[in-house]
Amino acid sequence: IRMASSGLPSSSERGLAMLYDDQSIGTSAFIEGARYNQAVAEELQRSIASLDIVTAARVHLAIPQKSAFIRNRSEANASVVVSLARGRSLSESQIAGIVYLVASSVSDLDPENVTLIDQRGRLLSGQGGSEEMQMSNEQLRYAHQIENSLTERVVRMLAPLYGEDNVRVQVTAAIDHTAEERTVEQYGQQEPVLRSEQISEDTSNEAQAAGVPGALVPTPPNAGQEGELGGAQQAGNTSRRSTRNYEVDRTISHIKAAGGQIQRLSVAVVLNYKAQEVDAPPPVPGEEAPEAAEATMEMLPVTPEEIAQVEQIVREAVGIDAGRGDSVSISSAQFQTFVPELPEEPAFLDSLSDFAGAGKMALGFIALMALIFGVLRPMLRSLVSASAQAVIANAQPRYVNPEGQAYDAQGRPLALPEGGQYPPQVGGPNGVAGSSMPRQSYDQQLGRARAMVQEDPERVAGVLKDWVAADA
Repeated sequence: IRMASSGLPSSSERGLAMLYDDQSIGTSAFIEGARYNQAVAEELQRSIASLDIVTAARVHLAIPQKSAFIRNRSEANASVVVSLARGRSLSESQIAGIVYLVASSVSDLDPENVTLIDQRGRLLSGQGGSEEMQMSNEQLRYAHQIENSLTERVVRMLAPLYGEDNVRVQVTAAIDHTAEERTVEQYGQQEPVLRSEQISEDTSNEAQAAGVPGALVPTPPNAGQEGELGGAQQAGNTSRRSTRNYEVDRTISHIKAAGGQIQRLSVAVVLNYKAQEVDAPPPVPGEEAPEAAEATMEMLPVTPEEIAQVEQIVREAVGIDAGRGDSVSISSAQFQTFVPELPEEPAFLDSLSDFAGAGKMALGFIALMALIFGVLRPMLRSLVSASAQAVIANAQPRYVNPEGQAYDAQGRPLALPEGGQYPPQVGGPNGVAGSSMPRQSYDQQLGRARAMVQEDPERVAGVLKDWVAADA
């Protein structure tokens, strides 16, 4: 709780929050730009690491300084390192998404200049080389998806009938990846429709000129002709005009055909022979018939009727179109069953050779145990007993060393009295008065031993050497 109240632990990736930190007055423009690029990189790291498949991410931006001269301008670059979850991998769409995420977050950064690798150092972006090669790989992957999907359909239909191990299906799809875009304008697809009609009629009652053409003096017509001309002159001139406008249909079609259309399908199916009961052959004339003729099982090919039924099932399952040249081939063949050869039973001598290695290991183990319990164990016992006896012998209280230095019960050195005489309970250098020494406890002995080590380490080392030499 105290750490949380103090803001600990704090993440090192602050992102754009670092821009709000106090800056000194003398901060240069280069430092400000570098801090901004670092803030953008940390924000991208957070965004990429938020994906389920990514556990951690690192982003490095190489953004050049802008120049007023075109020849001195260089492109921005970015590198991304992702740590993927165990057993997971990025798909092509996810790789493209990460690349475009980084390219869209940095100004003037082209997606081609973004490099993406994983924690194992494998290059993930730009694996296909050129753009044409990447498109070819994508087209090949699309064709394999279609073939696998159609193959799975046929297997699901035939497996319940013949068994999954008795059916082999192969589908080959020819895919047309040509993208076509065209505009079609058509007329007269339907009957014309009258849109408008205009009728004009002119009638004139004026008399028209009469007489013989070319004559200087008009000759009066005959009586009979006069009546006719008079009637015609009275009738006048009449003209009639009619204008009709028809609406002709017009169809404009904008067709954009995407690639990936199935151009042709070829399906091949092989069925295994079926086990069928076959009656026993009739007895040969002149020989005795067997008492009970039992039917035997034999592997026989699939009948043509069943092959025709299977072909119809495959056509409907795959969607065969005879108009585009699709074909289906159904055949029956006996599958080869590979039976592993059983190993021959080894002879007795051969079996002994197989256990030779195990026997050597057993003998080595027995020899090792004999060495441990027969040699090492008695030696350890003697060393332990000798060391214990030496410790017991040397653990007797000694209050005065050979140099005449006296110690108390706690192992502290005692100062000699003014008269130069030791206390009555403490023996002198020759140990005359040491016969009445009291029995010491373990702590007292340990304290005295520590004091002797501090006072005279060389002598203590010599005593230990003597013990080791005596035990040896």
